[in-house]
Formats: sequence, C-alpha cells, structure tokens
Amino acid sequence: RRHQVAERIDFLLADWLTPFRSAPPGFDLLVANPPYIPSAVIAELAPEVRDYEPRSALDGDRDGLAAIRAIAADAPRVLAPGGHLLGIGYDQAAAVEDLLGRAGLQDIRLRRDYAGHLRVAQARA
Repeated sequence: RRHQVAERIDFLLADWLTPFRSAPPGFDLLVANPPYIPSAVIAELAPEVRDYEPRSALDGDRDGLAAIRAIAADAPRVLAPGGHLLGIGYDQAAAVEDLLGRAGLQDIRLRRDYAGHLRVAQARA
C-alpha cells in the first residue's frame, strides 16, 4: 500500500512452484531464498541464527538442496521463454549449477556476494 502496488501483488502460500505446474509458463523472474542448510548442520549454526530463525527457514533437508531441487525441477515449466531464475545457498554453487542444467535451464551464471562467496545462481528458461 505504501508503494501503491497492492493491487498488482498477490500473495500465495504454497509448496514452492506446485500451484503453477499446470498453468501456462508466464513468470519473467523467479527469486528465491529457500532453506539451504543441511539438517545435520543446524545445531552448529551461530546462536543468533539457530535459536531465532524458524527451523523451516533454515532446514534444507539432508543435503540442504531439497527446496532448490524442487524449484529447479519446476522452473522450466513456469518461467516464460527467456525468463530468469535467481537464488542459491552458501557453499552449494556446483550442486545448484548441476541441478539447474539438468532441469534444462540455460545460460547459468554464478555470482559472488560481497564476501566473495558464490551466492547467486542465475539461469534462463
């Protein structure tokens, strides 16, 4: 409302891209910050993260890639031709690059954050 875009935004609670699987491809851009921490590592996180962030925002299952795997699998079906996908977890660049490639996405590029870590994956449908 403050930015006068409320009538152009719809919020939907869903299991990643599941509700859009049967819709025609139409997203120009998907941005995700999914949980990407392997379950076994959560206990080792800094207390300010481990004790205050919701577990569902952190826990990426056994290898930390469950949500990323689901998003990558559905992205080619929901992205418009030429649409882009952005998002990646820390320390997972190679695995995410492989998942996106196997899903059929193209022009995969990895970008570094300000600390020098590969933290953003960009791909095109």
